[in-house]
Amino acid sequence: MITFARLASADIDAWRSAGDAWRRLAASVGDGEAHITGSGQGLRADWAGPAATAATAQVAAIGADLAALRVPLTQIQQVLATHAEAIERARRLLIAGVDGVEDTRVVVTAEGRVELDVRGAPPAPWEAALAARTAERISAALTMASRADAETSRALSELAKAAETHWTEAPPSCPPGGGAGAVRLWWSGLTPAQRRWLIAHQPDVIGSLDGVPAADRDLANREWLSREHARLSGLRDALHGKRGAEDELARIESRLAGLSALERRLDGGEPRGYLLGLDTRGDGRVILALGDPDRSDNVLTYVPGAGSELNGGVAGLIDRTATMSAAATAADPTLSTSSILWLDFDSPDAMQATSAAYAHAAQHALHDFQQGLTITHDGEIGQQTLVGHSYGSLVIGETARDRGVAADDLVFLGSAGVGVDHAADLHLDPGAVWSSHARHDPIQLAAPNPLQAALDQMLGPYLGDPMTRLWHGVNPSDTGFGGHRFTSADGGELGHAHSSYWDSGNPGLAAVGAIASGHDDRLK
Repeated sequence: MITFARLASADIDAWRSAGDAWRRLAASVGDGEAHITGSGQGLRADWAGPAATAATAQVAAIGADLAALRVPLTQIQQVLATHAEAIERARRLLIAGVDGVEDTRVVVTAEGRVELDVRGAPPAPWEAALAARTAERISAALTMASRADAETSRALSELAKAAETHWTEAPPSCPPGGGAGAVRLWWSGLTPAQRRWLIAHQPDVIGSLDGVPAADRDLANREWLSREHARLSGLRDALHGKRGAEDELARIESRLAGLSALERRLDGGEPRGYLLGLDTRGDGRVILALGDPDRSDNVLTYVPGAGSELNGGVAGLIDRTATMSAAATAADPTLSTSSILWLDFDSPDAMQATSAAYAHAAQHALHDFQQGLTITHDGEIGQQTLVGHSYGSLVIGETARDRGVAADDLVFLGSAGVGVDHAADLHLDPGAVWSSHARHDPIQLAAPNPLQAALDQMLGPYLGDPMTRLWHGVNPSDTGFGGHRFTSADGGELGHAHSSYWDSGNPGLAAVGAIASGHDDRLK
Protein backbone atom coordinates (compact mmCIF):
# COMPACT_ATOMS: atom_id res chain seq x y z
CA MET A 1 0.00 0.00 0.00
CA ILE A 2 1.27 3.46 -0.92
CA THR A 3 1.36 5.74 2.11
CA PHE A 4 2.31 9.36 2.60
CA ALA A 5 5.62 8.41 4.21
CA ARG A 6 6.52 5.80 1.57
CA LEU A 7 5.83 8.18 -1.30
CA ALA A 8 7.71 11.04 0.33
CA SER A 9 10.80 8.85 0.79
CA ALA A 10 10.53 6.76 -2.40
CA ASP A 11 13.90 5.85 -3.93
CA ILE A 12 13.16 6.66 -7.55
CA ASP A 13 16.76 6.13 -8.65
CA ALA A 14 16.48 2.48 -7.65
CA TRP A 15 13.75 1.93 -10.25
CA ARG A 16 15.79 3.75 -12.89
CA SER A 17 18.89 1.71 -12.07
CA ALA A 18 16.91 -1.51 -12.34
CA GLY A 19 15.57 -0.39 -15.71
CA ASP A 20 19.07 0.43 -16.94
CA ALA A 21 20.23 -3.05 -15.98
CA TRP A 22 17.50 -4.58 -18.14
CA ARG A 23 18.40 -2.20 -20.98
CA ARG A 24 22.01 -3.35 -20.83
CA LEU A 25 20.87 -6.97 -20.85
CA ALA A 26 18.72 -6.31 -23.93
CA ALA A 27 21.72 -4.69 -25.64
CA SER A 28 23.88 -7.70 -24.77
CA VAL A 29 21.29 -10.04 -26.27
CA GLY A 30 21.25 -7.84 -29.37
CA ASP A 31 25.02 -8.12 -29.66
CA GLY A 32 24.72 -11.88 -29.39
CA GLU A 33 22.06 -11.96 -32.10
CA ALA A 34 24.27 -9.86 -34.40
CA HIS A 35 27.21 -12.21 -33.79
CA ILE A 36 25.10 -15.31 -34.47
CA THR A 37 23.66 -13.77 -37.65
CA GLY A 38 27.14 -12.87 -38.86
CA SER A 39 28.33 -16.41 -38.18
CA GLY A 40 25.47 -17.77 -40.26
CA GLN A 41 26.43 -15.56 -43.17
CA GLY A 42 29.99 -16.85 -42.91
CA LEU A 43 28.78 -20.45 -42.99
CA ARG A 44 26.80 -19.86 -46.18
CA ALA A 45 29.85 -18.35 -47.84
CA ASP A 46 32.31 -21.13 -46.94
CA TRP A 47 30.24 -24.32 -46.64
CA ALA A 48 27.81 -26.17 -48.91
CA GLY A 49 25.75 -29.33 -48.79
CA PRO A 50 22.96 -30.80 -46.62
CA ALA A 51 24.91 -30.39 -43.38
CA ALA A 52 25.61 -26.75 -44.20
CA THR A 53 21.94 -26.15 -44.94
CA ALA A 54 20.91 -27.69 -41.61
CA ALA A 55 23.57 -25.76 -39.70
CA THR A 56 22.70 -22.39 -41.20
CA ALA A 57 19.00 -23.03 -40.52
CA GLN A 58 19.79 -23.78 -36.88
CA VAL A 59 21.93 -20.66 -36.57
CA ALA A 60 19.14 -18.58 -38.13
CA ALA A 61 16.63 -20.03 -35.65
CA ILE A 62 18.87 -19.15 -32.71
CA GLY A 63 19.29 -15.63 -34.05
CA ALA A 64 15.53 -15.26 -34.44
CA ASP A 65 14.98 -16.43 -30.86
CA LEU A 66 17.49 -13.88 -29.57
CA ALA A 67 15.86 -11.13 -31.63
CA ALA A 68 12.46 -12.03 -30.17
CA LEU A 69 13.90 -12.07 -26.64
CA ARG A 70 15.24 -8.53 -26.98
CA VAL A 71 11.71 -7.12 -27.24
CA PRO A 72 10.41 -8.26 -23.80
CA LEU A 73 13.72 -7.33 -22.16
CA THR A 74 13.36 -3.81 -23.52
CA GLN A 75 9.72 -3.85 -22.46
CA ILE A 76 10.76 -4.55 -18.85
CA GLN A 77 13.09 -1.54 -18.96
CA GLN A 78 10.25 0.54 -20.33
CA VAL A 79 7.88 -0.56 -17.56
CA LEU A 80 10.41 0.25 -14.83
CA ALA A 81 11.32 3.63 -16.31
CA THR A 82 7.65 4.53 -16.72
CA HIS A 83 7.04 3.58 -13.09
CA ALA A 84 9.92 5.77 -11.93
CA GLU A 85 8.54 8.76 -13.84
CA ALA A 86 5.02 8.19 -12.50
CA ILE A 87 6.23 7.98 -8.89
CA GLU A 88 8.41 11.04 -9.36
CA ARG A 89 5.44 12.97 -10.72
CA ALA A 90 3.27 11.82 -7.80
CA ARG A 91 5.95 12.90 -5.35
CA ARG A 92 6.19 16.34 -6.99
CA LEU A 93 2.44 16.68 -6.56
CA LEU A 94 2.78 15.62 -2.93
CA ILE A 95 5.50 18.19 -2.28
CA ALA A 96 3.48 20.90 -4.00
CA GLY A 97 0.50 19.89 -1.87
CA VAL A 98 2.24 20.52 1.43
CA ASP A 99 4.09 23.59 0.20
CA GLY A 100 2.87 26.77 1.82
CA VAL A 101 1.55 25.31 5.08
CA GLU A 102 4.57 26.48 7.08
CA ASP A 103 3.81 29.25 9.55
CA THR A 104 0.07 28.56 9.23
CA ARG A 105 -2.36 26.67 11.42
CA VAL A 106 -2.54 23.87 8.86
CA VAL A 107 -0.72 20.78 10.12
CA VAL A 108 0.28 17.76 8.02
CA THR A 109 1.00 14.73 10.21
CA ALA A 110 3.63 12.08 9.52
CA GLU A 111 0.81 9.85 8.25
CA GLY A 112 -0.34 12.52 5.79
CA ARG A 113 -3.45 13.60 7.66
CA VAL A 114 -4.30 17.28 7.32
CA GLU A 115 -5.48 18.99 10.48
CA LEU A 116 -6.23 22.51 11.65
CA ASP A 117 -4.79 23.79 14.88
CA VAL A 118 -7.95 25.08 16.55
CA ARG A 119 -6.28 26.29 19.72
CA GLY A 120 -6.93 29.94 20.36
CA ALA A 121 -8.90 31.94 17.82
CA PRO A 122 -10.94 30.10 15.19
CA PRO A 123 -9.06 29.41 11.94
CA ALA A 124 -9.40 32.04 9.24
CA PRO A 125 -11.41 31.09 6.12
CA TRP A 126 -8.24 31.07 4.02
CA GLU A 127 -6.64 28.59 6.42
CA ALA A 128 -9.62 26.26 6.12
CA ALA A 129 -9.40 26.56 2.33
CA LEU A 130 -5.65 25.84 2.45
CA ALA A 131 -6.28 22.75 4.57
CA ALA A 132 -8.88 21.46 2.12
CA ARG A 133 -6.64 22.11 -0.88
CA THR A 134 -3.67 20.43 0.82
CA ALA A 135 -5.72 17.34 1.68
CA GLU A 136 -7.02 17.15 -1.89
CA ARG A 137 -3.50 17.29 -3.37
CA ILE A 138 -2.14 14.68 -0.98
CA SER A 139 -5.03 12.39 -1.85
CA ALA A 140 -4.46 12.94 -5.58
CA ALA A 141 -0.75 12.19 -5.23
CA LEU A 142 -1.38 8.96 -3.33
CA THR A 143 -4.03 7.89 -5.84
CA MET A 144 -1.63 8.57 -8.71
CA ALA A 145 1.14 6.56 -7.06
CA SER A 146 -1.20 3.67 -6.21
CA ARG A 147 -2.44 3.52 -9.79
CA ALA A 148 1.14 3.45 -11.10
CA ASP A 149 2.03 0.72 -8.63
CA ALA A 150 -0.90 -1.43 -9.74
CA GLU A 151 -0.18 -0.93 -13.46
CA THR A 152 3.49 -1.78 -13.01
CA SER A 153 2.61 -4.88 -11.01
CA ARG A 154 0.21 -6.08 -13.72
CA ALA A 155 2.74 -5.46 -16.50
CA LEU A 156 5.59 -7.26 -14.74
CA SER A 157 3.32 -10.16 -13.76
CA GLU A 158 2.28 -10.64 -17.39
CA LEU A 159 5.90 -10.63 -18.53
CA ALA A 160 6.89 -13.09 -15.80
CA LYS A 161 4.07 -15.44 -16.80
CA ALA A 162 5.06 -15.13 -20.46
CA ALA A 163 8.63 -16.11 -19.59
CA GLU A 164 7.31 -19.42 -18.21
CA THR A 165 5.29 -20.19 -21.33
CA HIS A 166 6.36 -18.33 -24.47
CA TRP A 167 7.06 -14.70 -25.24
CA THR A 168 5.10 -14.69 -28.49
CA GLU A 169 2.15 -16.38 -30.14
CA ALA A 170 1.44 -17.30 -33.75
CA PRO A 171 1.15 -14.35 -36.15
CA PRO A 172 -2.09 -12.42 -35.66
CA SER A 173 -4.14 -10.78 -38.37
CA CYS A 174 -2.68 -7.87 -40.32
CA PRO A 175 -3.45 -4.31 -39.20
CA PRO A 176 -6.60 -2.87 -40.73
CA GLY A 177 -7.05 0.23 -42.82
CA GLY A 178 -9.35 3.01 -41.70
CA GLY A 179 -7.10 5.26 -39.69
CA ALA A 180 -5.84 5.49 -36.13
CA GLY A 181 -9.19 4.61 -34.56
CA ALA A 182 -9.42 1.29 -36.39
CA VAL A 183 -5.79 0.50 -35.61
CA ARG A 184 -6.35 1.23 -31.91
CA LEU A 185 -9.35 -1.10 -31.79
CA TRP A 186 -7.43 -3.87 -33.58
CA TRP A 187 -4.38 -3.52 -31.33
CA SER A 188 -6.53 -3.60 -28.19
CA GLY A 189 -7.96 -6.93 -29.30
CA LEU A 190 -4.56 -8.65 -29.52
CA THR A 191 -2.99 -10.59 -26.68
CA PRO A 192 0.30 -9.28 -25.24
CA ALA A 193 2.10 -12.21 -26.84
CA GLN A 194 0.63 -11.41 -30.26
CA ARG A 195 1.73 -7.81 -29.91
CA ARG A 196 5.25 -8.92 -29.06
CA TRP A 197 5.27 -11.19 -32.13
CA LEU A 198 4.39 -8.26 -34.38
CA ILE A 199 6.94 -5.98 -32.71
CA ALA A 200 9.67 -8.60 -33.13
CA HIS A 201 8.80 -9.62 -36.70
CA GLN A 202 7.34 -6.44 -38.25
CA PRO A 203 8.92 -3.57 -36.29
CA ASP A 204 8.99 -1.19 -39.25
CA VAL A 205 5.24 -1.65 -39.81
CA ILE A 206 4.11 -1.44 -36.18
CA GLY A 207 6.44 1.42 -35.35
CA SER A 208 4.86 3.70 -37.93
CA LEU A 209 1.19 2.96 -37.19
CA ASP A 210 -0.83 5.85 -35.76
CA GLY A 211 -3.25 4.28 -33.29
CA VAL A 212 -0.70 1.90 -31.75
CA PRO A 213 0.13 3.09 -28.20
CA ALA A 214 3.36 5.02 -27.78
CA ALA A 215 4.93 2.38 -25.53
CA ASP A 216 4.47 -0.33 -28.17
CA ARG A 217 5.61 1.89 -31.04
CA ASP A 218 8.71 2.63 -29.00
CA LEU A 219 9.50 -1.07 -28.60
CA ALA A 220 9.05 -1.64 -32.33
CA ASN A 221 11.13 1.33 -33.40
CA ARG A 222 13.96 0.53 -30.98
CA GLU A 223 14.08 -2.92 -32.58
CA TRP A 224 14.03 -1.34 -36.05
CA LEU A 225 16.74 1.14 -35.03
CA SER A 226 19.02 -1.70 -33.96
CA ARG A 227 18.48 -3.56 -37.22
CA GLU A 228 18.97 -0.47 -39.39
CA HIS A 229 22.15 0.48 -37.55
CA ALA A 230 23.53 -3.00 -38.16
CA ARG A 231 22.45 -2.97 -41.82
CA LEU A 232 23.96 0.43 -42.56
CA SER A 233 27.16 -0.44 -40.70
CA GLY A 234 27.49 -3.52 -42.90
CA LEU A 235 26.94 -1.46 -46.05
CA ARG A 236 29.55 1.03 -44.92
CA ASP A 237 32.10 -1.70 -44.32
CA ALA A 238 31.35 -3.29 -47.70
CA LEU A 239 31.77 0.00 -49.57
CA HIS A 240 34.86 1.14 -47.72
CA GLY A 241 37.77 1.62 -50.10
CA LYS A 242 35.71 1.08 -53.26
CA ARG A 243 36.28 3.57 -56.05
CA GLY A 244 33.28 5.74 -56.87
CA ALA A 245 31.50 4.96 -53.60
CA GLU A 246 32.43 8.22 -51.85
CA ASP A 247 29.01 9.87 -52.13
CA GLU A 248 27.14 6.79 -50.94
CA LEU A 249 29.61 6.32 -48.09
CA ALA A 250 29.10 9.93 -47.02
CA ARG A 251 25.32 9.44 -47.03
CA ILE A 252 25.60 6.28 -44.94
CA GLU A 253 28.00 7.89 -42.46
CA SER A 254 25.60 10.82 -42.10
CA ARG A 255 22.69 8.49 -41.42
CA LEU A 256 24.70 6.44 -38.93
CA ALA A 257 25.61 9.64 -37.08
CA GLY A 258 21.90 10.38 -36.75
CA LEU A 259 21.12 6.88 -35.50
CA SER A 260 23.94 7.12 -32.96
CA ALA A 261 22.54 10.42 -31.68
CA LEU A 262 19.15 8.76 -31.25
CA GLU A 263 20.67 5.80 -29.43
CA ARG A 264 22.51 8.06 -27.01
CA ARG A 265 19.28 9.79 -26.00
CA LEU A 266 17.32 6.55 -25.85
CA ASP A 267 19.96 4.96 -23.63
CA GLY A 268 19.76 7.67 -20.98
CA GLY A 269 18.29 10.98 -19.93
CA GLU A 270 15.07 12.03 -18.28
CA PRO A 271 12.28 11.94 -19.14
CA ARG A 272 12.54 8.61 -20.95
CA GLY A 273 12.63 8.76 -24.73
CA TYR A 274 9.93 7.05 -26.81
CA LEU A 275 10.87 6.40 -30.43
CA LEU A 276 7.59 6.75 -32.34
CA GLY A 277 8.88 6.70 -35.91
CA LEU A 278 12.06 5.93 -37.86
CA ASP A 279 12.85 5.86 -41.57
CA THR A 280 16.42 5.86 -42.88
CA ARG A 281 15.49 6.35 -46.53
CA GLY A 282 16.25 9.63 -48.28
CA ASP A 283 17.21 12.34 -45.80
CA GLY A 284 15.79 10.21 -42.99
CA ARG A 285 12.78 10.75 -40.75
CA VAL A 286 12.27 10.41 -37.02
CA ILE A 287 9.62 10.97 -34.35
CA LEU A 288 10.96 11.08 -30.80
CA ALA A 289 8.89 11.82 -27.69
CA LEU A 290 10.48 12.80 -24.39
CA GLY A 291 8.02 11.34 -21.91
CA ASP A 292 5.16 9.00 -22.77
CA PRO A 293 2.61 11.09 -24.71
CA ASP A 294 -0.16 8.62 -23.84
CA ARG A 295 0.27 9.19 -20.10
CA SER A 296 1.42 12.80 -19.86
CA ASP A 297 -1.01 15.52 -18.86
CA ASN A 298 -0.02 17.68 -21.82
CA VAL A 299 1.58 17.02 -25.20
CA LEU A 300 3.74 19.36 -27.29
CA THR A 301 4.69 18.48 -30.88
CA TYR A 302 7.65 20.36 -32.37
CA VAL A 303 8.04 20.58 -36.16
CA PRO A 304 11.55 21.78 -37.10
CA GLY A 305 12.55 23.91 -40.05
CA ALA A 306 14.45 23.67 -43.32
CA GLY A 307 17.61 21.61 -43.45
CA SER A 308 16.46 19.15 -40.78
CA GLU A 309 17.36 15.53 -41.45
CA LEU A 310 18.42 12.34 -39.71
CA ASN A 311 22.13 13.06 -39.34
CA GLY A 312 24.38 14.13 -36.48
CA GLY A 313 22.48 17.42 -36.31
CA VAL A 314 19.41 15.64 -34.97
CA ALA A 315 21.05 15.85 -31.54
CA GLY A 316 20.46 19.61 -31.61
CA LEU A 317 16.79 19.11 -32.48
CA ILE A 318 16.47 16.67 -29.56
CA ASP A 319 18.06 19.27 -27.28
CA ARG A 320 15.49 21.84 -28.38
CA THR A 321 12.71 19.37 -27.67
CA ALA A 322 14.11 18.71 -24.20
CA THR A 323 14.43 22.44 -23.54
CA MET A 324 10.73 22.98 -24.27
CA SER A 325 9.82 20.03 -22.04
CA ALA A 326 11.81 21.61 -19.20
CA ALA A 327 10.16 24.98 -19.83
CA ALA A 328 6.70 23.41 -19.54
CA THR A 329 7.68 21.69 -16.29
CA ALA A 330 9.05 24.96 -14.94
CA ALA A 331 5.76 26.66 -15.79
CA ASP A 332 3.81 24.03 -13.81
CA PRO A 333 5.77 21.38 -11.88
CA THR A 334 2.56 19.56 -10.93
CA LEU A 335 1.82 18.62 -14.56
CA SER A 336 3.76 16.41 -16.96
CA THR A 337 4.33 17.45 -20.57
CA SER A 338 5.57 15.08 -23.26
CA SER A 339 7.53 17.00 -25.89
CA ILE A 340 7.80 15.38 -29.31
CA LEU A 341 10.27 16.00 -32.12
CA TRP A 342 8.24 15.40 -35.29
CA LEU A 343 10.50 15.09 -38.32
CA ASP A 344 8.27 12.80 -40.37
CA PHE A 345 8.47 14.81 -43.58
CA ASP A 346 10.96 15.69 -46.29
CA SER A 347 12.36 18.96 -44.99
CA PRO A 348 13.62 21.27 -47.75
CA ASP A 349 17.17 22.50 -47.98
CA ALA A 350 17.65 26.18 -47.18
CA MET A 351 17.54 27.19 -50.85
CA GLN A 352 14.27 25.28 -51.35
CA ALA A 353 12.48 26.88 -48.40
CA THR A 354 10.66 29.37 -50.63
CA SER A 355 8.59 26.46 -52.00
CA ALA A 356 5.44 25.38 -50.17
CA ALA A 357 5.49 21.96 -51.87
CA TYR A 358 7.32 20.26 -48.99
CA ALA A 359 4.78 21.56 -46.48
CA HIS A 360 1.90 20.45 -48.68
CA ALA A 361 3.35 16.94 -48.90
CA ALA A 362 3.61 16.75 -45.09
CA GLN A 363 -0.05 17.55 -44.37
CA HIS A 364 -1.41 14.02 -44.31
CA ALA A 365 1.27 12.68 -41.98
CA LEU A 366 1.04 15.54 -39.47
CA HIS A 367 -2.76 15.47 -39.40
CA ASP A 368 -2.84 11.71 -38.80
CA PHE A 369 -0.12 11.82 -36.17
CA GLN A 370 -1.84 14.51 -34.13
CA GLN A 371 -5.15 12.69 -34.41
CA GLY A 372 -3.48 9.46 -33.34
CA LEU A 373 -2.18 11.13 -30.17
CA THR A 374 -5.73 11.91 -29.09
CA ILE A 375 -6.86 8.33 -29.77
CA THR A 376 -4.12 6.54 -27.84
CA HIS A 377 -3.97 8.97 -24.91
CA ASP A 378 -5.13 7.71 -21.52
CA GLY A 379 -8.18 9.95 -21.25
CA GLU A 380 -8.29 13.41 -22.76
CA ILE A 381 -5.11 15.39 -23.34
CA GLY A 382 -5.09 18.39 -21.04
CA GLN A 383 -3.26 20.71 -23.44
CA GLN A 384 -2.16 19.79 -26.94
CA THR A 385 0.27 22.25 -28.53
CA LEU A 386 1.92 22.40 -31.95
CA VAL A 387 5.17 24.38 -32.19
CA GLY A 388 6.66 25.15 -35.60
CA HIS A 389 10.03 26.75 -36.18
CA SER A 390 10.84 28.45 -39.47
CA TYR A 391 9.62 26.15 -42.29
CA GLY A 392 7.99 23.93 -39.68
CA SER A 393 5.49 26.72 -39.05
CA LEU A 394 4.41 26.49 -42.69
CA VAL A 395 3.93 22.72 -42.34
CA ILE A 396 1.63 23.34 -39.38
CA GLY A 397 -0.17 26.25 -41.04
CA GLU A 398 -0.91 24.43 -44.28
CA THR A 399 -2.08 21.33 -42.42
CA ALA A 400 -4.38 23.38 -40.18
CA ARG A 401 -5.71 25.30 -43.18
CA ASP A 402 -6.44 22.31 -45.44
CA ARG A 403 -7.05 19.36 -43.09
CA GLY A 404 -7.35 20.69 -39.58
CA VAL A 405 -5.12 19.60 -36.71
CA ALA A 406 -5.76 18.18 -33.26
CA ALA A 407 -4.30 21.03 -31.20
CA ASP A 408 -5.44 23.54 -28.61
CA ASP A 409 -2.74 26.08 -29.50
CA LEU A 410 -0.42 26.75 -32.41
CA VAL A 411 2.95 28.41 -31.76
CA PHE A 412 5.13 29.82 -34.55
CA LEU A 413 8.80 30.70 -33.95
CA GLY A 414 10.86 32.54 -36.56
CA SER A 415 8.20 32.00 -39.22
CA ALA A 416 8.35 33.13 -42.85
CA GLY A 417 4.57 32.79 -43.10
CA VAL A 418 2.15 29.95 -42.44
CA GLY A 419 0.20 29.79 -45.70
CA VAL A 420 -2.67 32.07 -44.65
CA ASP A 421 -3.20 35.80 -44.24
CA HIS A 422 -5.19 35.67 -41.02
CA ALA A 423 -5.17 33.48 -37.92
CA ALA A 424 -8.85 32.65 -38.40
CA ASP A 425 -7.97 30.80 -41.62
CA LEU A 426 -6.21 28.15 -39.52
CA HIS A 427 -9.60 26.91 -38.26
CA LEU A 428 -8.72 27.62 -34.64
CA ASP A 429 -9.76 30.44 -32.38
CA PRO A 430 -7.31 33.25 -33.27
CA GLY A 431 -6.73 33.57 -29.53
CA ALA A 432 -5.05 30.15 -29.66
CA VAL A 433 -2.52 31.22 -32.30
CA TRP A 434 0.85 32.54 -31.10
CA SER A 435 3.91 33.91 -32.84
CA SER A 436 7.30 35.34 -31.95
CA HIS A 437 10.33 36.66 -33.82
CA ALA A 438 13.73 37.58 -32.42
CA ARG A 439 14.43 41.20 -33.34
CA HIS A 440 17.59 40.21 -35.22
CA ASP A 441 16.05 37.20 -36.98
CA PRO A 442 16.56 37.79 -40.74
CA ILE A 443 13.55 35.61 -41.58
CA GLN A 444 11.37 38.66 -40.93
CA LEU A 445 12.71 40.13 -44.16
CA ALA A 446 11.91 37.06 -46.27
CA ALA A 447 9.98 38.99 -48.90
CA PRO A 448 7.74 37.12 -51.36
CA ASN A 449 9.69 38.58 -54.31
CA PRO A 450 12.61 36.17 -54.98
CA LEU A 451 15.13 38.92 -55.74
CA GLN A 452 14.20 40.89 -52.65
CA ALA A 453 14.27 37.69 -50.61
CA ALA A 454 17.85 36.98 -51.74
CA LEU A 455 18.94 40.50 -50.83
CA ASP A 456 17.28 40.22 -47.44
CA GLN A 457 19.08 36.94 -46.76
CA MET A 458 22.43 38.61 -47.49
CA LEU A 459 21.91 41.98 -45.85
CA GLY A 460 20.04 40.97 -42.73
CA PRO A 461 17.51 42.64 -40.43
CA TYR A 462 19.50 45.70 -39.55
CA LEU A 463 18.04 47.43 -42.62
CA GLY A 464 14.68 48.21 -41.11
CA ASP A 465 11.41 46.92 -39.71
CA PRO A 466 9.99 43.43 -40.31
CA MET A 467 7.86 43.05 -43.42
CA THR A 468 4.13 42.48 -43.31
CA ARG A 469 4.19 39.91 -46.12
CA LEU A 470 6.80 37.17 -46.12
CA TRP A 471 7.55 34.19 -48.35
CA HIS A 472 4.47 32.26 -47.32
CA GLY A 473 1.89 34.87 -46.39
CA VAL A 474 1.33 37.56 -43.80
CA ASN A 475 3.90 37.66 -41.01
CA PRO A 476 2.14 35.83 -38.12
CA SER A 477 3.80 38.27 -35.69
CA ASP A 478 2.17 41.22 -37.45
CA THR A 479 -0.77 42.75 -35.58
CA GLY A 480 -2.92 42.44 -38.70
CA PHE A 481 -2.59 38.65 -38.65
CA GLY A 482 -5.00 38.45 -35.75
CA GLY A 483 -3.17 36.09 -33.40
CA HIS A 484 -1.15 36.75 -30.26
CA ARG A 485 2.44 37.90 -30.31
CA PHE A 486 4.87 37.20 -27.48
CA THR A 487 8.35 38.56 -26.87
CA SER A 488 11.59 36.70 -27.49
CA ALA A 489 15.13 37.90 -26.85
CA ASP A 490 16.69 39.91 -29.69
CA GLY A 491 18.79 36.91 -30.74
CA GLY A 492 22.24 38.43 -30.49
CA GLU A 493 24.42 38.03 -33.56
CA LEU A 494 22.75 37.85 -36.95
CA GLY A 495 23.93 34.30 -37.64
CA HIS A 496 22.50 32.99 -34.37
CA ALA A 497 19.23 34.90 -34.11
CA HIS A 498 17.14 32.47 -36.17
CA SER A 499 17.97 29.61 -33.78
CA SER A 500 18.04 31.63 -30.55
CA TYR A 501 14.53 30.78 -29.37
CA TRP A 502 15.84 27.93 -27.19
CA ASP A 503 18.58 29.94 -25.48
CA SER A 504 18.59 29.76 -21.69
CA GLY A 505 16.78 32.71 -20.15
CA ASN A 506 14.95 33.63 -23.36
CA PRO A 507 11.50 34.97 -22.40
CA GLY A 508 10.14 33.38 -25.56
CA LEU A 509 11.10 29.94 -24.28
CA ALA A 510 9.31 30.62 -21.00
CA ALA A 511 6.26 31.69 -23.01
CA VAL A 512 6.27 28.41 -24.94
CA GLY A 513 6.41 26.55 -21.63
CA ALA A 514 3.47 28.53 -20.28
CA ILE A 515 1.38 27.81 -23.39
CA ALA A 516 2.29 24.11 -23.45
CA SER A 517 1.35 23.68 -19.79
CA GLY A 518 -2.03 25.37 -20.20
CA HIS A 519 -1.08 28.70 -18.63
CA ASP A 520 -1.27 31.00 -21.64
CA ASP A 521 -3.33 33.39 -19.50
CA ARG A 522 0.00 34.54 -18.05
CA LEU A 523 0.88 36.02 -21.45
CA LYS A 524 -2.32 37.97 -22.06
